[in-house]
Amino acid sequence: MILKTKMMSQQKAGFDYLSGYSIGALHMDTGTGKTRTMLELIHKRYHEHKIERVLWITPVSVKQNLLDDIIKHSDCTVSFYESNEDTFIKILGTETFSQSNKAYQFVLDFVEEYGQRLQLVIDEAHCFKNPNAIRVKRLMPITRKLRYKNELTGTPITQGLWDMYTQMYMLDPRILKYPTFNSFAKVFLTYSDAYPGKIDAMYEKEAFISMVKPYIFQVTKKECLDLPAKTYSDRYFYPFKDANFAYTYNKVKDLMLNKVDPFNPNGMIIFQMLTYLHRIASGDFHKVISDKWGEAHVFDYSSNERLLILKETLESINLNRNKVIIFFKYYTDLAKISDMLDTPYAEFHGALNEKEKQQEMHRFKTDATCNILVSNIQSGSVGLNLQEANYIIYYNNTFDFAKRMQGEDRIYRIGQEKNCFIIDIIADDTIDCRINAAIQQKSSLVKWVRSEMKKVKQAPAYYWPLFKDKLRRL
Repeated sequence: MILKTKMMSQQKAGFDYLSGYSIGALHMDTGTGKTRTMLELIHKRYHEHKIERVLWITPVSVKQNLLDDIIKHSDCTVSFYESNEDTFIKILGTETFSQSNKAYQFVLDFVEEYGQRLQLVIDEAHCFKNPNAIRVKRLMPITRKLRYKNELTGTPITQGLWDMYTQMYMLDPRILKYPTFNSFAKVFLTYSDAYPGKIDAMYEKEAFISMVKPYIFQVTKKECLDLPAKTYSDRYFYPFKDANFAYTYNKVKDLMLNKVDPFNPNGMIIFQMLTYLHRIASGDFHKVISDKWGEAHVFDYSSNERLLILKETLESINLNRNKVIIFFKYYTDLAKISDMLDTPYAEFHGALNEKEKQQEMHRFKTDATCNILVSNIQSGSVGLNLQEANYIIYYNNTFDFAKRMQGEDRIYRIGQEKNCFIIDIIADDTIDCRINAAIQQKSSLVKWVRSEMKKVKQAPAYYWPLFKDKLRRL
C-alpha cells in the first residue's frame, strides 16, 4: 500500500494521537482531512501485518466521493459492496447496511472471514447515535468481534453528549463501562415526565468527558486551516405587503395556538405550527386545518416573492467564474427553482437514485457550463466535497444548526482557494428571522422551543402565556 499525498499538520497530529491505539475517533471538522488521516492509520497497520482488509461504512450519498478520495490519496484497490471485486477496501452504504439483509449477511461473513485482521471504519459516525436504530442494533454486536475500529465525524453531537454512547460503545464497551443504553441513562440522564423517552438533562458531564477523551482526537477548522474569507449576507423581502400572506400566516398561527391546552401544552402542536409557518414564508401552503372545535379551514397560498429574490441574487453573481449551490428545504421549492432557471444546472436530492445523483454531481463538478447545483439541505449537507463552488444560497433554511454548519462546510474546506459567500433569503418579520437568529447564536429553533416547553411544564399557568406571546411574535 502506497500513499500518494503528504499529510497536513492537523492530519499528522491526528495520526500521531491515535497510532498507538487499535481504536479511536477522529472528531475533525468537515474539510480538515479525516479520510487522509484514516488512510495513514490503515497504511501503518497494513505494513505491520495487523490488517488484511478494510470495511468502510459511510452514508450512501457520499460513497462515490469517498472512493474518489481514497484513489486520490492511495494506490489501494477499492470497490463498493455491490460489486463482486475482491479489493483491499470495501465501501458499504450506511442505509444499505440498515435496510438490506443481504448486506448485513455480507458484513457477518466478512467479519467471520477476516476477524481480528479486519479494519472497520465508521464514517459520519453520528449516524449511529440512536441505540434503537436497526443499523446500530446490527453493528454493535459485530464491533465486539473486531480489534481495529475507527470512527470519523465532524459533528459527533447534535442533541447532547448522550449521542456519543453508541459511538463509544462500538469502539469498545469498556470505555463507558455500561453494557446497555438504559444502564448508562440511569446514571447520566433524566427524562421528561410529560414526554416518555424525551431526555431532559444530563448529569456528571465531566465524568463522562473524562472517560471518552483519551480515545478522541478533535480539531476544528479554525485551528488548522488558512482558508480564504467567508462572507455572510442576507436578502430580505417583505411578504406582509400581500394581504393573502398576512391572512394565511396569522390565521394558521392563531388556529394552532388556540388548539394548545394551556394546562397541558402539547409540544407536537407547536412544532407542527412552526413547520406550517415556515412553509407559508417559503411561498407555498395548501392545507386544510381543523380548529379546536373541529371546524375545517382551507388554505391555498402561493407566492413567487422568494423566487424573485433568488433570481436577482443569481443575476448579481458572475456564473462564468463562480459556481453556486442553492439549498432548499421543500420539494415545492425545487419545482419553482427549476422552472425559473434559464441556465444549465444540476440537481441533488432524495428523489434521485444513487446513479442519478452521481451523474448530476459529476456534471456540476466538471461541466464548465453547469455552474448551479440545486440541492435539498438534507441530502447535500453531509459528506460531500463541493469546493468547486464558492457561493451558497439558502433559498430557505433548516431548523437544525448542525445541518446548517455541515452545509457551509461543503465549500469551506481544504483546497478552497476562492473567497466564499453564504447568502440567506429571508422573509422579514416571519419565522425566518427567528431561525436566522438561532443559527447566529449557534443554536436552533428546536432547542429554543424545547427549552421554553420545559419551563411551561413546570408552571403552565405562569409560563404558557409568556411563551404563547413569544410564538405570536414569530
